[in-house]
Amino acid sequence: MLFSSIDLLLNDPLTFLKVFPVILAAIGSALLLGITVHEASHALVAFRLGDYTAKRLGRLTLNPQRHLDPTGALMLVIVGFGWGKPVPVNPYYLAGGRKGLALVSAAGPISNLISASLLAIPFKLDLLTPSMRFSSLVSFDNG
Repeated sequence: MLFSSIDLLLNDPLTFLKVFPVILAAIGSALLLGITVHEASHALVAFRLGDYTAKRLGRLTLNPQRHLDPTGALMLVIVGFGWGKPVPVNPYYLAGGRKGLALVSAAGPISNLISASLLAIPFKLDLLTPSMRFSSLVSFDNG
């Protein structure tokens, strides 16, 4: 994320300073919501299929502190790509064998698609007032 804003920083530092807090808020939201829900979904599906490993280790929660990886969070801020702590899964406890493991693996990305779809509804239905839109938070004109 920050790398994509370097050009703006060099060419228009004032606009960069206006946009930077919005970028950090977006990244913070992604960290707290996206990564947490993603990793908790892996843990929930594993638990439902009979593997209690994540639950025993306190990973069956929506507490972001249990799921955020410091390096992955930093990478998300710097380059726009990051990760959370992997959820431990013991395939020997999962019902369904390889199918169960595939379901646990798919749970994270599916949760991301569901979250993105739900968060897009206010935008799609035009429920945001003009003052709540990004374009109204930052003026890109020099006047």
